[in-house]
Amino acid sequence: NYFAFTLVDTLNVAQRVVYHNPAPPDLDKSEQVVIVGAMKNNIFVADQILTKCPSKYVEKDLGKNAPPATAMNTTK
Repeated sequence: NYFAFTLVDTLNVAQRVVYHNPAPPDLDKSEQVVIVGAMKNNIFVADQILTKCPSKYVEKDLGKNAPPATAMNTTK
């Protein structure tokens, strides 16, 4: 049993992701997603999927002057 999808990061780079667990609740409603894992054979294998619910965060708390992050950073 696994959950697979294509992630598009803040730089518009698409990457196939496989997560060997059920999809997190409310993933489709999440404003942002952080994927933790590693690349294996051109597929990002996720160990964790962290979601950000828009109702729990306020825009001013996000650091408007921070550079854009990319979800594709695979270094540990």
